[in-house]
Amino acid sequence: MSSIDFELDPAFSRLKELVDPTLSAEALSTLELAQIFAHVKHLNRLANAASRERKRRTNDARHEMDMTHLGLQNLMYEKTHLLNEIEKCMNFASIYQDIPLYSEEEFVSLAPEEVRAPEILADDHQRMLARLNFELSERQRLHAHKEKLKRQTADLQQESKAFSNSLNALRQQLDAMAKSSAEIQKRMHELSAPPAPAVVVSDADMTAAPQDSESKDQSQSVEPSRPPTPPPEDTAMDVDAAAP
Repeated sequence: MSSIDFELDPAFSRLKELVDPTLSAEALSTLELAQIFAHVKHLNRLANAASRERKRRTNDARHEMDMTHLGLQNLMYEKTHLLNEIEKCMNFASIYQDIPLYSEEEFVSLAPEEVRAPEILADDHQRMLARLNFELSERQRLHAHKEKLKRQTADLQQESKAFSNSLNALRQQLDAMAKSSAEIQKRMHELSAPPAPAVVVSDADMTAAPQDSESKDQSQSVEPSRPPTPPPEDTAMDVDAAAP
């Protein structure tokens, strides 16, 4: 109970005494009535102030309750959102599910000690992360080895190409040397061959040679004459039938 309630009780009791019909008019004085009304007005002002204060407190409490309710709604919305995100994450089809990984036995046998610790192997999530990291490191190592082999292959191909070019140049040089040696051998053979014997022609042979050539020309130019070939009998009959 507030201080206003303590002040109202004696004032109301005094007013009840004043309105008592058994009380005589002489017992009432103007000064006393004025004091009572002034006190009542003071109490009225206090009551209005207390009412405003209680309204303010009520509004503050209502505002605080509304803010609390709004915060609760925000928390419920955030909770629903987080539950939906968790469900999406649980149903998310990650790419690691389609990647061929080392089996758990191979991982335990090949992975380093710090990666396959007992506390990591006991947790499914940590074990999967360790397997993925080990798979990544192994693929990086194999990729580096592959690139190294590619560089070695390229170097060997360049060396083979250079060796092939040198062989081609050597083959061309050998062909040129073979041609030059063949020409030299031919020239040496011509120089080392004995000279041909000289042919002596007499005057009788020189006079007989033109006569022989003339007789050959005459025999070729003179040919025996042949009799004309008679036409076939069928052709002669056709000619007689066609004549008028």
